[in-house]
Amino acid sequence: MRFLRIQTIRKFIFTVFLLYLCWYKESRTDVPIILYGSVLLLTVSCLAGLPARRIFSAVHPVVKILIVYGVFAFFSGLIVATDRSLFVSSMITYFEFIIVLLDCSIISYRDESWEWILGPIVIVAFVCMVQTIFWGQPYFNSGVVATTMSPQNNPNSLAHVILMGMYALVATRKRAMNRFIFKGVLMLVFIYVIFLTGSRKFLLSAGIFLLLWAYALLTDKGEEGIAKKLTIFLGIVACCIAGGWYITKYYLGSDTFLRMMKLFSDNESNFKRITMYTDGITLWKDHPILGIGFNQYRVFSQFGTYSHSTYIEVLSCTGIIGLFILFVPLIRYFFGIIRNLRTRNAGKLYVVRMTFAAMIVELFLGVGSIWLYGFSHMCFLMTILGIFDDWRMEDEYIENQNSN
Repeated sequence: MRFLRIQTIRKFIFTVFLLYLCWYKESRTDVPIILYGSVLLLTVSCLAGLPARRIFSAVHPVVKILIVYGVFAFFSGLIVATDRSLFVSSMITYFEFIIVLLDCSIISYRDESWEWILGPIVIVAFVCMVQTIFWGQPYFNSGVVATTMSPQNNPNSLAHVILMGMYALVATRKRAMNRFIFKGVLMLVFIYVIFLTGSRKFLLSAGIFLLLWAYALLTDKGEEGIAKKLTIFLGIVACCIAGGWYITKYYLGSDTFLRMMKLFSDNESNFKRITMYTDGITLWKDHPILGIGFNQYRVFSQFGTYSHSTYIEVLSCTGIIGLFILFVPLIRYFFGIIRNLRTRNAGKLYVVRMTFAAMIVELFLGVGSIWLYGFSHMCFLMTILGIFDDWRMEDEYIENQNSN
Protein backbone atom coordinates (compact mmCIF):
# COMPACT_ATOMS: atom_id res chain seq x y z
CA MET A 1 0.00 0.00 0.00
CA ARG A 2 2.83 2.40 0.88
CA PHE A 3 4.56 1.56 -2.43
CA LEU A 4 1.39 2.40 -4.36
CA ARG A 5 1.02 5.72 -2.56
CA ILE A 6 4.61 6.70 -3.35
CA GLN A 7 4.18 5.68 -7.01
CA THR A 8 1.01 7.76 -7.20
CA ILE A 9 2.86 10.78 -5.78
CA ARG A 10 5.63 10.35 -8.36
CA LYS A 11 3.12 10.19 -11.20
CA PHE A 12 1.31 13.24 -9.83
CA ILE A 13 4.54 15.26 -9.71
CA PHE A 14 5.33 14.27 -13.30
CA THR A 15 1.84 15.35 -14.35
CA VAL A 16 2.41 18.73 -12.67
CA PHE A 17 5.74 19.06 -14.49
CA LEU A 18 4.15 18.23 -17.85
CA LEU A 19 1.19 20.54 -17.24
CA TYR A 20 3.50 23.39 -16.36
CA LEU A 21 5.81 22.87 -19.33
CA CYS A 22 3.18 22.25 -22.02
CA TRP A 23 0.24 24.32 -20.75
CA TYR A 24 0.90 26.87 -17.99
CA LYS A 25 4.21 28.18 -19.32
CA GLU A 26 2.86 28.35 -22.89
CA SER A 27 -0.49 29.92 -22.03
CA ARG A 28 0.42 32.17 -19.09
CA THR A 29 3.93 32.85 -17.85
CA ASP A 30 7.24 31.26 -16.95
CA VAL A 31 7.62 30.35 -13.26
CA PRO A 32 11.02 28.64 -12.95
CA ILE A 33 10.43 27.58 -9.34
CA ILE A 34 7.63 25.26 -10.50
CA LEU A 35 9.87 23.75 -13.17
CA TYR A 36 12.94 23.19 -11.01
CA GLY A 37 10.93 22.33 -7.92
CA SER A 38 8.93 19.60 -9.68
CA VAL A 39 12.07 18.15 -11.25
CA LEU A 40 13.83 18.09 -7.86
CA LEU A 41 10.88 16.51 -6.05
CA LEU A 42 10.37 13.94 -8.81
CA THR A 43 14.03 12.94 -8.91
CA VAL A 44 14.39 12.65 -5.13
CA SER A 45 11.20 10.57 -4.86
CA CYS A 46 12.27 8.28 -7.72
CA LEU A 47 15.79 7.65 -6.40
CA ALA A 48 14.64 7.08 -2.82
CA GLY A 49 15.00 3.43 -1.90
CA LEU A 50 16.39 2.39 -5.28
CA PRO A 51 19.84 0.74 -5.03
CA ALA A 52 22.46 2.36 -7.22
CA ARG A 53 23.17 -0.92 -9.01
CA ARG A 54 19.55 -1.05 -10.22
CA ILE A 55 19.43 2.44 -11.66
CA PHE A 56 21.16 1.40 -14.89
CA SER A 57 18.74 -1.51 -15.33
CA ALA A 58 15.80 0.85 -14.84
CA VAL A 59 16.83 3.26 -17.60
CA HIS A 60 15.05 2.70 -20.91
CA PRO A 61 17.30 2.22 -24.00
CA VAL A 62 15.99 5.43 -25.61
CA VAL A 63 17.05 7.42 -22.55
CA LYS A 64 20.47 5.73 -22.66
CA ILE A 65 20.80 6.81 -26.30
CA LEU A 66 19.94 10.40 -25.38
CA ILE A 67 22.38 10.33 -22.45
CA VAL A 68 25.25 9.08 -24.62
CA TYR A 69 24.43 11.67 -27.25
CA GLY A 70 24.26 14.40 -24.60
CA VAL A 71 27.61 13.44 -23.09
CA PHE A 72 29.23 13.46 -26.53
CA ALA A 73 27.59 16.80 -27.39
CA PHE A 74 28.85 18.29 -24.13
CA PHE A 75 32.50 17.26 -24.43
CA SER A 76 32.70 17.96 -28.16
CA GLY A 77 30.99 21.30 -27.62
CA LEU A 78 33.61 22.30 -25.07
CA ILE A 79 36.11 22.04 -27.92
CA VAL A 80 34.22 23.54 -30.86
CA ALA A 81 31.37 25.75 -29.55
CA THR A 82 31.59 29.42 -30.50
CA ASP A 83 28.93 30.91 -28.21
CA ARG A 84 29.84 29.30 -24.88
CA SER A 85 27.00 30.94 -22.96
CA LEU A 86 24.37 29.59 -25.38
CA PHE A 87 26.06 26.20 -25.40
CA VAL A 88 26.13 25.87 -21.61
CA SER A 89 22.53 27.03 -21.10
CA SER A 90 21.31 24.69 -23.86
CA MET A 91 23.15 21.73 -22.34
CA ILE A 92 21.74 22.48 -18.88
CA THR A 93 18.20 22.47 -20.31
CA TYR A 94 18.89 19.28 -22.26
CA PHE A 95 20.18 17.36 -19.24
CA GLU A 96 17.35 18.69 -17.11
CA PHE A 97 14.93 17.02 -19.53
CA ILE A 98 17.08 13.88 -19.50
CA ILE A 99 16.78 13.75 -15.69
CA VAL A 100 12.98 13.78 -16.03
CA LEU A 101 13.16 11.00 -18.62
CA LEU A 102 15.32 9.04 -16.17
CA ASP A 103 12.66 9.56 -13.51
CA CYS A 104 10.00 8.27 -15.91
CA SER A 105 12.13 5.20 -16.59
CA ILE A 106 12.41 4.49 -12.87
CA ILE A 107 8.64 4.85 -12.38
CA SER A 108 8.05 2.45 -15.28
CA TYR A 109 10.67 0.05 -13.94
CA ARG A 110 8.89 -0.07 -10.58
CA ASP A 111 5.50 -0.44 -12.31
CA GLU A 112 6.87 -2.97 -14.80
CA SER A 113 4.95 -1.06 -17.46
CA TRP A 114 5.02 2.22 -19.41
CA GLU A 115 1.25 2.54 -19.71
CA TRP A 116 1.03 4.86 -16.69
CA ILE A 117 2.54 7.74 -18.71
CA LEU A 118 -0.35 7.71 -21.19
CA GLY A 119 -2.68 9.16 -18.53
CA PRO A 120 -0.68 12.36 -17.87
CA ILE A 121 -0.22 12.89 -21.61
CA VAL A 122 -3.98 12.68 -22.23
CA ILE A 123 -4.66 15.04 -19.30
CA VAL A 124 -2.23 17.66 -20.61
CA ALA A 125 -3.51 17.36 -24.18
CA PHE A 126 -7.10 17.71 -22.95
CA VAL A 127 -6.28 20.84 -20.90
CA CYS A 128 -4.48 22.41 -23.88
CA MET A 129 -7.43 21.52 -26.11
CA VAL A 130 -9.94 23.21 -23.78
CA GLN A 131 -7.70 26.28 -23.41
CA THR A 132 -7.35 26.65 -27.17
CA ILE A 133 -11.03 26.16 -28.04
CA PHE A 134 -12.55 28.37 -25.36
CA TRP A 135 -9.81 30.89 -24.56
CA GLY A 136 -7.57 30.69 -27.63
CA GLN A 137 -5.59 33.74 -28.75
CA PRO A 138 -4.61 34.85 -32.26
CA TYR A 139 -1.10 33.90 -33.36
CA PHE A 140 0.32 35.80 -36.34
CA ASN A 141 2.58 33.73 -38.54
CA SER A 142 3.70 34.47 -42.11
CA GLY A 143 0.78 36.78 -42.71
CA VAL A 144 -1.78 34.22 -41.53
CA VAL A 145 -3.66 34.29 -38.22
CA ALA A 146 -3.81 30.96 -36.39
CA THR A 147 -5.26 30.17 -32.94
CA THR A 148 -3.14 28.95 -30.04
CA MET A 149 -3.28 29.16 -26.25
CA SER A 150 -1.52 32.54 -26.18
CA PRO A 151 0.37 34.91 -28.50
CA GLN A 152 3.68 33.32 -27.42
CA ASN A 153 2.49 29.71 -27.81
CA ASN A 154 4.09 28.32 -30.98
CA PRO A 155 1.48 26.49 -33.12
CA ASN A 156 3.84 23.57 -33.71
CA SER A 157 4.43 23.11 -29.97
CA LEU A 158 0.70 23.03 -29.28
CA ALA A 159 0.01 20.72 -32.21
CA HIS A 160 2.64 18.25 -31.00
CA VAL A 161 1.09 18.06 -27.54
CA ILE A 162 -2.30 17.38 -29.15
CA LEU A 163 -0.76 14.71 -31.40
CA MET A 164 0.77 13.03 -28.34
CA GLY A 165 -2.68 13.02 -26.77
CA MET A 166 -4.14 11.33 -29.85
CA TYR A 167 -1.58 8.56 -29.60
CA ALA A 168 -2.02 8.17 -25.82
CA LEU A 169 -5.78 7.72 -26.25
CA VAL A 170 -5.39 4.65 -28.46
CA ALA A 171 -1.85 3.39 -27.80
CA THR A 172 -2.97 -0.07 -26.68
CA ARG A 173 -5.82 -2.21 -27.89
CA LYS A 174 -7.54 -2.18 -24.51
CA ARG A 175 -7.47 1.63 -24.35
CA ALA A 176 -8.77 1.93 -27.91
CA MET A 177 -11.68 -0.49 -27.45
CA ASN A 178 -12.77 0.90 -24.09
CA ARG A 179 -15.33 3.71 -24.61
CA PHE A 180 -14.56 3.69 -28.31
CA ILE A 181 -17.25 6.20 -29.33
CA PHE A 182 -16.17 8.76 -26.72
CA LYS A 183 -12.55 8.45 -27.77
CA GLY A 184 -13.48 8.72 -31.42
CA VAL A 185 -15.26 12.01 -30.73
CA LEU A 186 -12.31 13.24 -28.68
CA MET A 187 -9.95 12.37 -31.53
CA LEU A 188 -12.06 14.56 -33.84
CA VAL A 189 -11.87 17.44 -31.38
CA PHE A 190 -8.09 17.00 -31.16
CA ILE A 191 -7.94 17.19 -34.96
CA TYR A 192 -10.02 20.37 -34.81
CA VAL A 193 -7.44 21.97 -32.49
CA ILE A 194 -4.66 21.07 -34.93
CA PHE A 195 -6.77 22.77 -37.62
CA LEU A 196 -6.87 25.88 -35.44
CA THR A 197 -3.08 25.96 -35.08
CA GLY A 198 -2.68 26.14 -38.85
CA SER A 199 0.29 23.75 -38.64
CA ARG A 200 0.65 22.04 -42.00
CA LYS A 201 3.07 19.30 -41.03
CA PHE A 202 1.13 18.37 -37.91
CA LEU A 203 -2.16 18.28 -39.79
CA LEU A 204 -0.57 15.94 -42.32
CA SER A 205 0.98 13.89 -39.50
CA ALA A 206 -2.36 13.60 -37.70
CA GLY A 207 -3.96 12.48 -40.96
CA ILE A 208 -1.33 9.78 -41.43
CA PHE A 209 -1.79 8.61 -37.85
CA LEU A 210 -5.59 8.49 -38.18
CA LEU A 211 -5.39 6.46 -41.39
CA LEU A 212 -3.03 3.93 -39.82
CA TRP A 213 -5.23 3.76 -36.70
CA ALA A 214 -8.31 3.13 -38.82
CA TYR A 215 -6.45 0.38 -40.68
CA ALA A 216 -5.42 -1.20 -37.36
CA LEU A 217 -9.03 -1.17 -36.17
CA LEU A 218 -10.57 -2.49 -39.38
CA THR A 219 -8.07 -5.36 -39.69
CA ASP A 220 -8.03 -6.20 -35.97
CA LYS A 221 -8.32 -9.94 -35.29
CA GLY A 222 -9.54 -9.70 -31.72
CA GLU A 223 -12.41 -11.64 -30.22
CA GLU A 224 -14.95 -8.79 -30.09
CA GLY A 225 -18.43 -9.68 -31.27
CA ILE A 226 -20.08 -8.57 -34.49
CA ALA A 227 -21.87 -5.71 -32.70
CA LYS A 228 -18.58 -4.25 -31.44
CA LYS A 229 -16.89 -4.52 -34.82
CA LEU A 230 -19.94 -3.00 -36.53
CA THR A 231 -19.83 -0.11 -34.05
CA ILE A 232 -16.18 0.45 -34.87
CA PHE A 233 -16.88 0.40 -38.62
CA LEU A 234 -19.83 2.78 -38.34
CA GLY A 235 -17.80 5.04 -36.04
CA ILE A 236 -15.03 5.30 -38.64
CA VAL A 237 -17.60 5.99 -41.38
CA ALA A 238 -19.23 8.69 -39.22
CA CYS A 239 -15.85 10.30 -38.57
CA CYS A 240 -15.11 10.33 -42.31
CA ILE A 241 -18.48 11.93 -43.06
CA ALA A 242 -18.04 14.53 -40.29
CA GLY A 243 -14.51 15.27 -41.48
CA GLY A 244 -15.64 15.65 -45.08
CA TRP A 245 -18.46 17.97 -44.03
CA TYR A 246 -16.11 20.13 -41.96
CA ILE A 247 -13.50 20.35 -44.72
CA THR A 248 -16.10 21.33 -47.29
CA LYS A 249 -17.89 23.87 -45.09
CA TYR A 250 -15.06 25.41 -43.07
CA TYR A 251 -11.59 24.18 -43.97
CA LEU A 252 -11.36 25.45 -47.56
CA GLY A 253 -11.54 29.03 -46.26
CA SER A 254 -9.46 28.51 -43.12
CA ASP A 255 -6.01 29.79 -42.21
CA THR A 256 -4.68 26.22 -42.34
CA PHE A 257 -5.80 25.88 -45.95
CA LEU A 258 -4.23 29.24 -46.79
CA ARG A 259 -0.96 28.10 -45.22
CA MET A 260 -1.20 24.82 -47.15
CA MET A 261 -1.49 26.81 -50.36
CA LYS A 262 1.42 29.02 -49.30
CA LEU A 263 3.50 25.86 -48.95
CA PHE A 264 3.38 25.63 -52.74
CA SER A 265 3.11 29.30 -53.66
CA ASP A 266 5.28 31.12 -51.08
CA ASN A 267 8.64 30.99 -52.84
CA GLU A 268 10.27 33.19 -50.19
CA SER A 269 9.35 30.81 -47.35
CA ASN A 270 10.42 27.77 -49.34
CA PHE A 271 13.69 29.45 -50.29
CA LYS A 272 14.38 30.28 -46.63
CA ARG A 273 13.82 26.70 -45.51
CA ILE A 274 15.95 25.24 -48.32
CA THR A 275 18.68 27.75 -47.54
CA MET A 276 18.65 26.64 -43.89
CA TYR A 277 19.16 23.05 -44.96
CA THR A 278 21.92 23.80 -47.45
CA ASP A 279 23.67 26.03 -44.90
CA GLY A 280 23.55 23.14 -42.42
CA ILE A 281 25.13 20.79 -44.95
CA THR A 282 27.83 23.35 -45.63
CA LEU A 283 28.56 23.74 -41.90
CA TRP A 284 28.82 19.96 -41.60
CA LYS A 285 31.23 19.76 -44.54
CA ASP A 286 33.43 22.34 -42.80
CA HIS A 287 33.23 20.45 -39.47
CA PRO A 288 32.45 16.83 -40.43
CA ILE A 289 33.54 14.93 -37.30
CA LEU A 290 32.45 16.95 -34.25
CA GLY A 291 30.23 19.56 -35.85
CA ILE A 292 30.04 23.17 -34.67
CA GLY A 293 28.68 22.53 -31.16
CA PHE A 294 25.29 21.81 -29.58
CA ASN A 295 22.68 24.45 -30.55
CA GLN A 296 25.32 26.50 -32.37
CA TYR A 297 23.63 26.47 -35.77
CA ARG A 298 21.79 29.69 -34.94
CA VAL A 299 25.14 31.39 -34.24
CA PHE A 300 26.26 30.82 -37.84
CA SER A 301 22.86 31.04 -39.54
CA GLN A 302 22.10 34.09 -41.62
CA PHE A 303 18.55 33.87 -40.21
CA GLY A 304 19.67 33.79 -36.58
CA THR A 305 17.64 30.69 -35.72
CA TYR A 306 17.93 26.91 -35.62
CA SER A 307 17.75 24.83 -38.81
CA HIS A 308 14.13 23.65 -38.37
CA SER A 309 15.21 20.06 -39.00
CA THR A 310 16.37 17.51 -36.45
CA TYR A 311 18.55 15.75 -39.02
CA ILE A 312 20.28 18.90 -40.24
CA GLU A 313 20.66 20.20 -36.69
CA VAL A 314 22.24 17.01 -35.38
CA LEU A 315 24.53 16.67 -38.39
CA SER A 316 25.76 20.27 -38.37
CA CYS A 317 26.01 20.68 -34.57
CA THR A 318 27.46 17.30 -33.53
CA GLY A 319 28.87 15.99 -36.78
CA ILE A 320 28.82 12.50 -38.20
CA ILE A 321 29.62 11.00 -34.78
CA GLY A 322 26.57 12.62 -33.18
CA LEU A 323 24.37 11.53 -36.08
CA PHE A 324 25.65 7.97 -35.69
CA ILE A 325 25.13 7.91 -31.91
CA LEU A 326 21.56 9.19 -32.09
CA PHE A 327 20.09 7.60 -35.19
CA VAL A 328 21.72 4.21 -35.68
CA PRO A 329 20.05 2.76 -32.53
CA LEU A 330 16.73 4.39 -33.47
CA ILE A 331 16.92 2.91 -36.98
CA ARG A 332 17.55 -0.52 -35.45
CA TYR A 333 14.53 0.02 -33.21
CA PHE A 334 12.44 0.95 -36.24
CA PHE A 335 13.38 -2.21 -38.13
CA GLY A 336 12.59 -4.20 -35.00
CA ILE A 337 9.10 -2.68 -35.04
CA ILE A 338 8.69 -3.68 -38.69
CA ARG A 339 9.74 -7.27 -37.93
CA ASN A 340 7.16 -7.46 -35.15
CA LEU A 341 4.35 -6.49 -37.54
CA ARG A 342 4.18 -10.22 -38.39
CA THR A 343 3.08 -11.26 -34.90
CA ARG A 344 -0.15 -13.26 -34.57
CA ASN A 345 -0.95 -11.96 -31.09
CA ALA A 346 -3.90 -9.59 -31.63
CA GLY A 347 -3.09 -7.38 -28.64
CA LYS A 348 0.57 -7.10 -29.52
CA LEU A 349 -0.14 -6.58 -33.24
CA TYR A 350 -2.31 -3.58 -32.44
CA VAL A 351 0.39 -2.04 -30.22
CA VAL A 352 3.07 -2.67 -32.86
CA ARG A 353 0.92 -1.01 -35.50
CA MET A 354 0.33 2.03 -33.29
CA THR A 355 4.05 2.18 -32.51
CA PHE A 356 4.81 1.97 -36.23
CA ALA A 357 2.31 4.77 -36.93
CA ALA A 358 3.73 6.99 -34.18
CA MET A 359 7.33 6.36 -35.30
CA ILE A 360 6.48 7.17 -38.93
CA VAL A 361 4.90 10.43 -37.77
CA GLU A 362 7.78 11.37 -35.46
CA LEU A 363 10.44 10.59 -38.07
CA PHE A 364 8.50 12.67 -40.58
CA LEU A 365 8.21 15.55 -38.11
CA GLY A 366 11.97 15.44 -37.65
CA VAL A 367 12.32 16.86 -41.16
CA GLY A 368 10.72 20.14 -40.10
CA SER A 369 11.02 20.16 -36.28
CA ILE A 370 13.79 19.91 -33.69
CA TRP A 371 13.59 16.99 -31.24
CA LEU A 372 16.39 17.99 -28.90
CA TYR A 373 15.57 21.52 -27.69
CA GLY A 374 12.17 20.73 -26.18
CA PHE A 375 10.80 18.05 -23.89
CA SER A 376 7.75 16.87 -25.82
CA HIS A 377 9.53 15.18 -28.71
CA MET A 378 11.96 13.30 -26.46
CA CYS A 379 9.11 12.29 -24.15
CA PHE A 380 7.00 11.10 -27.09
CA LEU A 381 9.85 9.02 -28.50
CA MET A 382 10.49 7.42 -25.11
CA THR A 383 6.78 6.74 -24.58
CA ILE A 384 6.04 5.01 -27.88
CA LEU A 385 9.12 2.80 -27.67
CA GLY A 386 8.49 2.12 -23.98
CA ILE A 387 4.97 0.87 -24.75
CA PHE A 388 6.39 -1.21 -27.61
CA ASP A 389 9.02 -2.77 -25.33
CA ASP A 390 6.36 -3.68 -22.76
CA TRP A 391 4.61 -5.89 -25.29
CA ARG A 392 7.76 -7.15 -27.00
CA MET A 393 9.28 -8.37 -23.73
CA GLU A 394 5.98 -9.86 -22.58
CA ASP A 395 5.74 -11.81 -25.84
CA GLU A 396 9.34 -13.02 -25.50
CA TYR A 397 8.66 -14.10 -21.92
CA ILE A 398 5.62 -16.13 -23.00
CA GLU A 399 7.62 -17.76 -25.82
CA ASN A 400 10.40 -18.70 -23.38
CA GLN A 401 7.88 -20.17 -20.95
CA ASN A 402 6.30 -22.24 -23.71
CA SER A 403 9.68 -23.50 -24.91
CA ASN A 404 10.58 -24.59 -21.38
